Amino acid sequence: MMESNVPVGIRLLEMGVVVTAKELDPQMFSSHTLVALGVVPETWGVASEFATTVLSGVAFENQVRLTVGESQVLIGQFCESALRDTYECHAVTAAFVGKFSNLPYVHLGLNCVLAKEQPEPGRWLVERFGAESVINDERLTSIQPAFAYPLGDATCNIGLDPGMVGDRPCILARCNLHHEGPLSADRLQSAIASWGDRQERVADMAAKLLGVEPT
Repeated sequence: MMESNVPVGIRLLEMGVVVTAKELDPQMFSSHTLVALGVVPETWGVASEFATTVLSGVAFENQVRLTVGESQVLIGQFCESALRDTYECHAVTAAFVGKFSNLPYVHLGLNCVLAKEQPEPGRWLVERFGAESVINDERLTSIQPAFAYPLGDATCNIGLDPGMVGDRPCILARCNLHHEGPLSADRLQSAIASWGDRQERVADMAAKLLGVEPT
């Protein structure tokens, strides 16, 4: 498995996929069903699981988690700091879509969360992105700027929030590569496969917004 570094000073925390679809039945998607369908390997241990009439979810011991609602499938995983050419959450999503290729797929979001350690992150965001007329207002403790730009056949959205990683204050960059639908199963799987070629450009843009020049 190939790995590449995120820009110096930036840490990769999470990777995820959101698929919006119609005609989903959350009660169908237990861990046993997912294994039986070949969506996840039988070797993955289950850490926790829940199911209701409107929402079901499975968390696996390898940090991958899957939640199915009536109109959305969310598949995510916690990550190390390096970028990789493949991710378990993408493989699971591709397998899911392959098994349910006839569902009407509406949108696809390929997501990641990056972090930069930053003392007083809220104030830093105000000073970097706030208009001059409000920077000097002490009542303004934080802002949450959002940015969007085209990237191939998708739109990349990046939102910045103050947060914490452990006990360290930081700025979180929540990145979303949005593919507008309707989407066929083939197009959806192709978009997922394209993430490996696009993730460094997403990470580099997030780094620039966070004041870190890509290496």
